[in-house]
Amino acid sequence: MNLDEAARILREMCDSAGLRHRTVAVLLFGINYGQEIQAIGLRPSEIAHQAGLSADWGPRISDGINLAAFVIMNPGGLTDKLQRNVYQIEYDFESRKMEWDKLIRKVPPDKGDLVKMKETFSESSPEKQKGMICLARKLVNGG
Repeated sequence: MNLDEAARILREMCDSAGLRHRTVAVLLFGINYGQEIQAIGLRPSEIAHQAGLSADWGPRISDGINLAAFVIMNPGGLTDKLQRNVYQIEYDFESRKMEWDKLIRKVPPDKGDLVKMKETFSESSPEKQKGMICLARKLVNGG
């Protein structure tokens, strides 16, 4: 895990949780990924900022990291629902990435801007990824 991947996961967990459960999503992010975050020395405020959240969410991530030793996951509870959402988000990302990789190979070489976008696909938001795929489809299909 690196800063971009951690930020992407946090952003997607927050998006899937909605505003009412954002705090829970941030805490759960710290609980679920705290060991990895600490192992590679990422600062929670950096992750929050990179995810498009205020750096003020960093202490909530830290709270989750600290709570991890005391938390027993509740199957069927909000934790389980959010975990399923994380798996779905990761699956959706992989599906978009596979389609993007197939399409980008077929893009005409004179469409250099799209080829340059290939480098930023993984770090882009899901909405931007969908737009990039749509543009690539049009170029491949002669649209």
